[in-house]
Amino acid sequence: MSFTIYPDTVSTPQRPQYFRNNRSTTADAENVVCTLYANSTAVGTWRKSWGTSAVGYDFDIDVRSFTERSVAPYLGEKTSFFGETGSKGFIANPDAYTPYYLYTELEVRNSSGFLETVTGSGETSNTLYCVNAVTPLSSPFMRQYYEPSATGDFLFLNAGPTAQDVSTSDAYFLTYLQRGTNAANFIYYNAAGSEIRNVVVNAGNQSSAEGMRTIKCGPAQMFGTGSWSVLSGTLPSSMASVSYYTISVGQYVGSTYTRSSELRRFDKVEACSWHRRIFWFGKLGGAEQYTIKGRIEQRQRDTGQIAQFAPFWDIDTNPPVQSYSRGIAKTEVSGQVTLDVTEPCTPEVSEWLRYLRRSPEVYILDSAGNYIPVTVEPSEAIVDISRTGTAEAKFTLILGAENSQEI
Repeated sequence: MSFTIYPDTVSTPQRPQYFRNNRSTTADAENVVCTLYANSTAVGTWRKSWGTSAVGYDFDIDVRSFTERSVAPYLGEKTSFFGETGSKGFIANPDAYTPYYLYTELEVRNSSGFLETVTGSGETSNTLYCVNAVTPLSSPFMRQYYEPSATGDFLFLNAGPTAQDVSTSDAYFLTYLQRGTNAANFIYYNAAGSEIRNVVVNAGNQSSAEGMRTIKCGPAQMFGTGSWSVLSGTLPSSMASVSYYTISVGQYVGSTYTRSSELRRFDKVEACSWHRRIFWFGKLGGAEQYTIKGRIEQRQRDTGQIAQFAPFWDIDTNPPVQSYSRGIAKTEVSGQVTLDVTEPCTPEVSEWLRYLRRSPEVYILDSAGNYIPVTVEPSEAIVDISRTGTAEAKFTLILGAENSQEI
């Protein structure tokens, strides 16, 4: 019993995910008993009956209801690609790239009319890999994120602009599917646009291995603690002479590096003390990050309900109601600390930040570089201002660690 995986062996639980077995007859199978495994652990068992198609009889087994529960983000946990902000290296992301396979056995009715398992019919399917990405309705495939094609290199799982500004104090997490790669290439340029260093580092995985990886590649990380396993070239000692740098991933064989991915560019800018760095689980299933440069207003918000009731009477006192007796009180009291953000930007950046407002996992950094969880209130943005080519993103961040308990 062989299976075909639809739409692809790498796909998203935001769309149906099928294991299909096509059969020419139903004489040897009335049902198939399916057990789905995630990371080699059984997550569900059920029966499936066959259906007809233009080419015979099909067992179409949709596993989406299971896969969407077994891949990051998880409530209360920080996804692995949000790593240390001051150290260099690569991060494996098994929580955000989950392997699944199906074990099946056929069932038939015996002479007494009872269902029984067909001896020796057990079979294990090929592996389905799941990334929690949002893909267009018209294109559920993710091949452009792991497989170079005639139309271009494969793409990183970061949906933002391919050229971004970073200050020397910034962290950046560049996420990709590692299939067919084993190295990363950093090329550093000076202000004149001349190449000053070309370095290839070992990514720490076999090119034949499946998985998701993240490069810690912001200036604060590249020149922070830890070390790279350098395959060729020499790393600069600081960002002093660097104006911008590019990063790609690919294969290093012998002494030759061949690029497989798109090229990402990082332009050095000056750091400002009032800027805030924000990180979120992106629409492609990878890390996203952005520096808020606009207006940030920190507010304290206290809410509650007013309750009215009859004052307490004491018939043994005169008067029976004292001057301090209350007939009104506040209940369901809670407090929040919020950051109201107004960010002038381009229409393209405004569209990208739309997925920040929709993300289930968002962080800002405190002064010590610690991740602080925040929730983005439902909001809207000006995506284009007529005749200016500009836009404005507005949203409110609720600091989860600052919320007070209800009284």
